[in-house]
Amino acid sequence: MTQINNAAFLKQAIWAPPANLTGADRIAAINDRFRQTFGEAVGSIVPGRVVITCGIAALSPLLQLSIIRRIRCFDHFPEGDDPNGEHDFGAFTIDGMEETIFWKIDVYADDALEWGAEDPGDMEASFRLLTIMLASEY
Repeated sequence: MTQINNAAFLKQAIWAPPANLTGADRIAAINDRFRQTFGEAVGSIVPGRVVITCGIAALSPLLQLSIIRRIRCFDHFPEGDDPNGEHDFGAFTIDGMEETIFWKIDVYADDALEWGAEDPGDMEASFRLLTIMLASEY
């Protein structure tokens, strides 16, 4: 897997979700912000890392860019794909590709990725991992 790590940006301000959000709504807001801004070098961030599978890495750079754009703009969360309302999974197709693209956000306690976060809504005790893959690699 190839990694895009925004750990170098961790000295930046950590983004905070609106204070009135709780539970799944809070987690969804954090996941959305991470997914929409990963890899950016300016502004406040959500700590995390992005990995792409070998299947995605083997695609043309233009196709990879199209996939990243679609993930950043993704807003279709049917109940079957998002039963907890946390916006942590998406599936879509790209013109010119027969295979479906999956993306998945998992939340860990820290950047060592050894333990799941006890509270994915706690920005100080969670680290996100976004995996981008072909459906056949799931």
